[in-house]
Amino acid sequence: MASNPWTPAHRAARQLDISREELHRLRDTDACKLGHHYGAGSLTRSKDSYYWHVPRMKQLLSTQKQASCLALNSQMFAA
Repeated sequence: MASNPWTPAHRAARQLDISREELHRLRDTDACKLGHHYGAGSLTRSKDSYYWHVPRMKQLLSTQKQASCLALNSQMFAA
């Protein structure tokens, strides 16, 4: 049986090795998309009760990290 990729914020943060505050910041800055990266159900009452799609979040974080490294490298070579 396949495991469910959707996990609550506290577990997602642990699996992604980031804080829950970072998850909330990603959501609030529109880096994450509702229904793709995170979901809200009928019992969602706060940011901590969203469910996160961990594989998609890993991909997003990896892409952001690569973009950040590329920007840093280009700044170093431009100087």
